[in-house]
Amino acid sequence: MSRTLFALCVLALVAHSQAALSFGQCPTVKHTVENFELQTYLGEWEQLETTSQMWHFGGNCPLANYTLEKSGKVHVKNSITVFGKEVVQEGYAELVGEPGEARLNVVYDVPIFGHHNASYIVLDTDYGNFSVVYSCASIGPLMKAEFGYILKRKHNLPPWVKERIEAAVAKSGLSRNTFKKNC
Repeated sequence: MSRTLFALCVLALVAHSQAALSFGQCPTVKHTVENFELQTYLGEWEQLETTSQMWHFGGNCPLANYTLEKSGKVHVKNSITVFGKEVVQEGYAELVGEPGEARLNVVYDVPIFGHHNASYIVLDTDYGNFSVVYSCASIGPLMKAEFGYILKRKHNLPPWVKERIEAAVAKSGLSRNTFKKNC
């Protein structure tokens, strides 16, 4: 009974976060950036728009900072100021898939829930201005939650970037209406 209640609570939380919740497994094939340059991608990114995230509630302008660890893994630090306090979510990412693919697996240590794995697929980036990312996490054996992120490095994006962002979001399969501005 407690597992069923726990599963229902998780499903309710994900549904409330407006993630693209659906039956099935996360897709294994999505268009990615070719010849991905991880070293160039590292650094700080501001989350311009995302599909809703529970941990964003009450905050705005989340930041993601990616740094290379000695182990070769990417240290992931997401931070946001919520009601005047900084909230941080940390973990690591590793390249997965074929060489040159912009496909990573991200692992977070989430209180109460334990380790949380999610895909991190860079659909398009120019490394200096923007990045469009698709992510998917399995919820048990039958469901998945899909997320999208539009990241930027600079406050004002050049007009040509918006066309590439829209094209990448369209390729992701996520509804453009599910994205919300964070900044």
